[in-house]
Formats: sequence, structure tokens, C-alpha cells
Amino acid sequence: MIVFRWGDSYIPMSKVKSGMEFSETAERAGFRDGDVLLYADGKEIIDRAGIVDNFAAQVIDAQTVTVLRSGQEINIPMPADFVQQLMRDKKGFAGYKDDVPTVVEKVQKGSEAEKIGLMKGDSLVGVNSVLTPTFQDFRSELKKNKGLRISIDFYREGVLQTASAQLDTTAVLGFNIASYLVTDHYTFFASFPAGVKYGIRTLKGYVSQFKHIFTKEGASSL
Repeated sequence: MIVFRWGDSYIPMSKVKSGMEFSETAERAGFRDGDVLLYADGKEIIDRAGIVDNFAAQVIDAQTVTVLRSGQEINIPMPADFVQQLMRDKKGFAGYKDDVPTVVEKVQKGSEAEKIGLMKGDSLVGVNSVLTPTFQDFRSELKKNKGLRISIDFYREGVLQTASAQLDTTAVLGFNIASYLVTDHYTFFASFPAGVKYGIRTLKGYVSQFKHIFTKEGASSL
């Protein structure tokens, strides 16, 4: 049971205090650079390891998105055809504004990160010789290599080192960074309902992505 071994890791978007950088498509819908994503139809927006149940999927399916802007909560009514606009414009929705480096804060027990010897303070700077100066870059490279063995370049006490890691299908190594990532841990028995909920969220994420395939814009993007 994955959630029992490693816990459920995610980024509460409310913790990203400097907000996000939004595409032109998102700006037309009412978002502004620096907005902090809070709620989608009243539910907290989170970025769960950037897999399928990520912040963009939650926003796309919402009727109203609440953001924090200049200290005030603003409700943004979402266009009914927002996903079609995103597919047509092909500019994405939003990205992290901060250039947060991938510095290990805590390694989770039993995780791949522990197996390869990552330690608190390690600064991860590359995947398969591709430079990853920010946390977003690092996560992006992990997602490209789901289920594969990868090499990770990192600095420890100023010395560049390389480790080999085997990614599973979630592309999660099993560590927290200092800035945003939160991990909920469960007892063995509590992990079963948590695991079921994780599976449902994952399935809903896939449905959210694929239910738009049969639109004109969706068909052209395949």
C-alpha cells in the first residue's frame, strides 16, 4: 500500500505565497500573475505530486475558483469552454512563480530516496544529465521518466555527486522539500481507505483529462 509506505505527498497551493504565473488564456479568464490559488468550488486546491490530480485539473473542472489577490479573496467564474480554450491556445494554465530549488528537507522511510542515500540538505540539480535548477524542472523530468531507472545529480556539502534511482509509475522518490511539500502519514489500517481515496482521485483525474477528447479541440490535440 503506497500511502502506508510513503504517505500522501502534496503541495497546498495556499502555501505558494508569491502566487503563480498564468498563461494568456488564464488571464483572459480573470487570473492575474501573483494570484494564490485557494479553492475550486469551495474545495482546497492542491498539487499532488504533479500526476493526474493536479491543480490544473481541479481548476478546469470548477465553476468558481477562489484566489488570494493583494490580501483579498477573489472569486473567478470559470468560462464553460475553458478547457477548449486551453487546448486551442496550447499555452498551458499556470506555473510556479518561485524559482524554488530542490533541496531535501526530509527523506521518507522505505522510499526510493532513502534507498539511494539522499539526505537532508542535498540539493538536486539534474536528472539524466538534464539540468533542473528549480523544483518544477525537477518534477517535470521525473514525470518524463515514470517507471524508468534514472540518474540524479546533486550537491552535498558543495560536492557534486550522482545516484541511480528506480522510479515507479507515480514518479515519486519519497522526500519533502523545505518550501511547500506536505506529507500525510497513515497507520496500516488507515492506509486502506486512504489508498482507496487516492485511487478514486487518480481515476477522476484521468476522467477529467479524457472526457474532453471528443471535443473538436480535444481530437486535434491527440
